[in-house]
Amino acid sequence: MLNRETKDGDVADKIVVYQHANKEVAIICNHQRSVSKSHSQQMSRLTEKISELQGLMKELKTDLDRAKKGKPPLRVLMENEETWLLKL
Repeated sequence: MLNRETKDGDVADKIVVYQHANKEVAIICNHQRSVSKSHSQQMSRLTEKISELQGLMKELKTDLDRAKKGKPPLRVLMENEETWLLKL
């Protein structure tokens, strides 16, 4: 199949035919990636980070509302938090 379809084609055509054939073989053989050993740890760290960021976002929204009303923020950001927020 590859030989017939790519005999006179250029490199791009050969790559497309190869990828298509490789995909068909993977489907036939039912290739699946397995879950890594540290998947649950990674997910728990990401969940913690998400909840931490959601809490921070809630605090910042509260401070924004207070600033719009002319009131001072509830909590002053530390220097390392300011630089951390600037990186986001």
